[in-house]
Formats: sequence, structure tokens, C-alpha cells
Amino acid sequence: MRYVYGLLLLLLLIPAPIQAACPAGEQVGSGCGDLTFSGCCINSTTVTWCETDGSVCQIDCSNNQAPTGTNDCCEASALSSAGCCNNDVMACVCAQDNYCCTTVWDSLCAGEVETFGCGTCPTGCSGASSFCGWKPDPGFYDCSSGPTPEPSGLNPMMCSGSGCVASCLGKMCGDDGCGGSCGTCGFSQTCDVFGLCVSSCTPNCFGKVCGDDGCGGTCGTCGFGQTCNGLGLCASSCTPNCAGKQCGDDGCGGQCGTCGFGLTCNAFGLCVSSCTPSCAGKVCGNDGCGGSCGTCGFGLTCNAFGLCVSSCAPNCAGKVCGNDGCGGSCGTCGFGLTCNAFGLCVSSCTPNCGGKVCGDDGCGGSCGDCASGQSCASGACVCQPDCFNKECGDDGCGGSCGICGFGETCAGNGQC
Repeated sequence: MRYVYGLLLLLLLIPAPIQAACPAGEQVGSGCGDLTFSGCCINSTTVTWCETDGSVCQIDCSNNQAPTGTNDCCEASALSSAGCCNNDVMACVCAQDNYCCTTVWDSLCAGEVETFGCGTCPTGCSGASSFCGWKPDPGFYDCSSGPTPEPSGLNPMMCSGSGCVASCLGKMCGDDGCGGSCGTCGFSQTCDVFGLCVSSCTPNCFGKVCGDDGCGGTCGTCGFGQTCNGLGLCASSCTPNCAGKQCGDDGCGGQCGTCGFGLTCNAFGLCVSSCTPSCAGKVCGNDGCGGSCGTCGFGLTCNAFGLCVSSCAPNCAGKVCGNDGCGGSCGTCGFGLTCNAFGLCVSSCTPNCGGKVCGDDGCGGSCGDCASGQSCASGACVCQPDCFNKECGDDGCGGSCGICGFGETCAGNGQC
């Protein structure tokens, strides 16, 4: 924060800080006049002061909002050596007056922080600093909880007329902030709220094609041989002449008439024939002079090139083979397949399982499956001997897996 007390401590401990142009608030002018760094109040909520570089600064304290809960207040236990307690809601800053500020409702305090000599920030929430008042510790007018004047009377609270600094920065017209003027606007212009001259005239060309638009502009210009009358309309200043002419220019930009089909207008304004029939490469259609080069037979139409082409539209919707309806094909079927009446490819093979209970049906299908322990042989299911891990005993199909030697018998697991 801006401050004036403790100057001796500052000189002994740290270099003098360099004041930036309006470290808080906004710059509203330059050149201090009678305005000091201690500042004054323009009204009950607006504080203004002058920086050492001559920048006139201003803050509207009425924009400050009071904290709404304990999370908006600084906690002394979280204060770091750098003077900030970092939480995700506020920035707790320790200024020279040991005041705890937030970045939301006191931007002036948060913008001018000193990180030395920090005391303990208060833990409770206070109200919004929404008034312009005297701050005794730093010794200047700032955003405060109430409109308090400086008690000694050496620094009057309200700004005097001599303390006003006129500013026309970025403005062409309007008030300079001190009752003066930043300039006046020209004819058909007004001064807007930003101090800029804007046009106050609305151009009007309703029903007009030429002449003045009412704002110094034009509604348009007239062509050769025409003038703009008082109604904003283009009127001819030329006398048309079509004596002995059927077509062509009337001498005033108009026409004496047009020629019919197959006729052209010559240099004397007369319509003469210029058409030569041509059917080269064509068997139908127009000959270029209103005649015909021929007609097409049934089911044929004449295209743009004068050729007869089929008027049939092929249709293969839902089909993969067969006729497309116009003498063409929708496709062909592969080996062993034939095209049925619906345009689909179906098998042309007849399955045959006569006398067979298993095996191939001759068309890639099956005549049946054999039970477990059986195999298919020539279309019949036969027993499949099984002597796996056996050296004697039954093979499962009435045969033997082997016989044991002299003095041995075959056990139930097929082992001697």
C-alpha cells in the first residue's frame, strides 16, 4: 500500500522503491497541480492522488465487495515469510500497516504489498472498504470502511477545485473532468460517452438513384446522356432517333427494337437473316435455325449432342445377376451357381445321400455324423478300434489289443 510513515526504517534497510504509474486503480491524467501523494476524495467513494512521476491516479472504492465467509479472510497461521498465505480463494498480504487484504475486494491494498516487517494479519472478516477515507497509519486517503477525514485538518478530505487535473487523454470532445472541454465536433457530428466525435446524420436514399443522401454523400450517379432531377431520379437529356431503323441504338443509350430468331441487326438498324442450318454429326434435334435434324425411334431420346440414346433406366436393385431391364446385365454367377428369377445366384447342385448315413452329400454338405467311437466309411458308420495305452484286452470293436505272455493275465486297464 501507499505509505508515508516509517521513512527512516526504509532508508536504513532497503533502497527507496521506484513508484510506478498508478500501481493501483487507473490513470486519469498527468501533471499533479495541487494534488499530492496523500490524495483526497472526489466524492464519498472515489479517491484520487498523484504519483511521484506526475501520474494522476483514481480508484472507485464502491466497486469493492465484502468477504462472504471465513475462506475469504486471511489466516495468521498460514502467513509465509514472503507475506502471502496461499489458498485457492484469496491472497493474504501483510502490508506495513499490518492489514490483511484480499485480491477481490481491496485491489489497492493487494497491489502495493511490502514483504518486510510483517506483523500478524487479523483472522476475522471485516467489511468492504467501499468509502474514501483517511488511513492514519500509512498517512493518505485510501479505500476505507467509512468516509473518515484527516483529523488534523492539514489534508482536507474533499478535493478542492484547484486539485482537479484536466485530462483529455484519448478524447476529441466532451468534459475534461474539471468542467472544461476537450473540443467540439463538426457539422452533423455528436460527442459520444467516450469523448469521440461520431456522425449524427443518417443517410437517406429512399426512392432515389442519384443526388445527395442528406449527409454530404451521394445516392449514385447517372449514365451517359442522363441528368439527376430534383427527385433523385436519372432523366434523359437526349432525344431518341429511330427513323428508318428496326433495331439497334436510338442514339440515347436505348434500343429501336430487337430482331427475331435467326435474325441480326446490321449497321443500318435493319434485321437481316444470319442463320445457316447445320446437322453435321447429328441425327436428331435442332439444326440451329429452328428446323430439325431428325427424330429418334421408340425407346430412344435425343441428347444434347444430337444423338439418339436409350431412354430406359437400368434397374438392378436387390439383384446380383440377370437382366437390368434395358438389355444389359446385373452380373453373372460363379461356378456351380445359377441365376434365379429374382436375380439371385443359387446353387445348381442336387445333394445325394441315397444309402448313406454319413459323409459328403455331393454338394459340399453332410449326410450325417457318426457317434463317438465310430468313423464314417463309404457313407456308413463303423466302429473305430481304440488300443491307446493298452497292450492287451478288447479294442472296443470286438477285436484284441494283444495277448499276454506265458504266466501273465490281462488286467482291466489293458496291461499284462
